Amino acid sequence: MDDSLGVSRSFSDGINDEMLREERLEREHNRMAEHKLNEPTDSPANGPDNTTETK
Repeated sequence: MDDSLGVSRSFSDGINDEMLREERLEREHNRMAEHKLNEPTDSPANGPDNTTETK
């Protein structure tokens, strides 16, 4: 299969390893972001009484 594409086996394995590494990093990032969203906070939510006005 690699011969028909004109690339070496080690090259395609390297590309696959890099893609898998990036996928793992993305999954970890998404997991951390989701955890942060579900994490309770000590500060009150911005409501009508405590909104900050930007100019």
